[in-house]
Amino acid sequence: MPADVAEDSLELAIELLEAAEPDSESYPFPRLRRLGRSERRTFRTILLENQHFRITVVPDLGGRILRWEDMRSHQDIWDFNERIDLLEAGGRGIELAAGLQIRTRFGDRLNSMGPVANAPDYTEESESPSGLWMGEVCGDGLSLNWRLAAPHDSPFLELEVRAFNRSLEPVPYNGGIAVGGGSWRKSGDLWAWTSEGGTLAVECPYLDYSEDGGLYRFNRHRYLAPHQLDAWTAKIYPSGIGDSLRGASLSAHAGWNGEEMRIQGIESYSGKAIVLTKSARTLEMPLEVSRDLLLKIPLDSLKDEIEELVVLDADRAERLRAPAASIVSTARADEDPRPACLEPDAEIRQLRDAEFDLGLRHLSHLLSGYGRLSMGDFLGAAGAFEQALIFNGEDHLVWWAKAAAQRKGGAEAEERTELLNAHFLAPLEPVLRAEGFLASPVHGREKSAVLGPLEETPEAFVEVACLLLEANFVQDAARWLTEALLHVDFPVLRYLLAHVYLELGGMEVDAAEQVQLAIRENPEPPYPYRRIEFRALAKLAARFPADGSLRRLLDFAGRFRPLN
Repeated sequence: MPADVAEDSLELAIELLEAAEPDSESYPFPRLRRLGRSERRTFRTILLENQHFRITVVPDLGGRILRWEDMRSHQDIWDFNERIDLLEAGGRGIELAAGLQIRTRFGDRLNSMGPVANAPDYTEESESPSGLWMGEVCGDGLSLNWRLAAPHDSPFLELEVRAFNRSLEPVPYNGGIAVGGGSWRKSGDLWAWTSEGGTLAVECPYLDYSEDGGLYRFNRHRYLAPHQLDAWTAKIYPSGIGDSLRGASLSAHAGWNGEEMRIQGIESYSGKAIVLTKSARTLEMPLEVSRDLLLKIPLDSLKDEIEELVVLDADRAERLRAPAASIVSTARADEDPRPACLEPDAEIRQLRDAEFDLGLRHLSHLLSGYGRLSMGDFLGAAGAFEQALIFNGEDHLVWWAKAAAQRKGGAEAEERTELLNAHFLAPLEPVLRAEGFLASPVHGREKSAVLGPLEETPEAFVEVACLLLEANFVQDAARWLTEALLHVDFPVLRYLLAHVYLELGGMEVDAAEQVQLAIRENPEPPYPYRRIEFRALAKLAARFPADGSLRRLLDFAGRFRPLN
């Protein structure tokens, strides 16, 4: 059967949580507390399957793979339960240790239990989706886009991850994956995870460290430089071997206990199995390895312990060597030192000097482009962004910024091929949907249907506003914020709109109205954490010193993030 992507739903029993005041580990997200009771809730799911396996993805639980069914062994790879158990752990105080999820540091993402954007992935050869894209703005300066695909007639899941530092300062990072419960061990060039029900073997040269159920890029936190992309891919091979796994290769998985031997082919071929026992006996038997069936061989007649299994094909080429035990572990190293970077308000002379530094050339041209936008020199800004792309063509936000500068300079929409490049790099980037809105004519006061999908991850409205302000697209920010407030009413959006009114000049009454509408007794999420937000709030506080709500928000945020 061809690969299939379909929407479904799943009813789960899950503990109820309440949002509490954040701390330094959870900010800008609230901490979570148990309420002491559970209820059944229906979650939207996306099923991705081929003839070998089916996975169930839950977008509103961090985009995790909650269930993985192996069609050949008719088993779940890990124990699936419709009751979701939570742990008191992690940056927000509560974690969900179930399923397979993407990580950007040691430990779960702060939004690992929240909603993520998603869209089907279409290949050029097919009119039907071949996979699924997931996307998230992580709340710590990073954004994620990851793709899941189940190629037709292939017994593996393709995983492609793109982690991007969208901020102007270095961000700690260590990409990887994690599966709730169990641990990873090395088998040849593969990493293997086992449970009672099945096995996952990961082919990925980029993942080389395991800790606490996670498989990571590095044995320490590294730093992603401003606007740096880290992209990596993996193939994940499921099988029904389970906890008895002794070896895995790109040809077969095998394991045994006292009762039976199990062999699952990644490919299908004829060959033989050679078994070496502890008493130095060597046994041979013919073998038909199949990727469509789990082979089970009874061992009740074997009175000796197996020391090693070798699987050969018909040409006697070795396809798998499985010793009785093979575990490799490494030690975590110290975190890398924080690298130097340019300040966003660096002076022209500093930027010129930085252009000779290979590590800062891209950033210096990016900031030069922002400076030209502040002066209304849209074509000059587009030229600066073009120079930035010469040194970092993986920066999807610069591709967008160049396209937006061209739009402001009068270029026709069909000429802006830069948006295609940006979409290729980050298919679920919210500013690309915003660009489609901003490039269209203004139509009345009805909220735009084009932006409806962003309501599923409403913090995206704040993210886009901050990107527009950071790049000095001030008039676009005014239009965007006015539209955003038709979709969601966050105090921070009103504060940003008030800031824009002051920047445009002659609109102090409108700014004061927005500040008044943003009044809250206590600060509410989404909390500010970006530098541009703090600058806007500080400017408003200076202009409206009697506003207690604004001052409370600044004091509150300043406990967790430096305000300069």
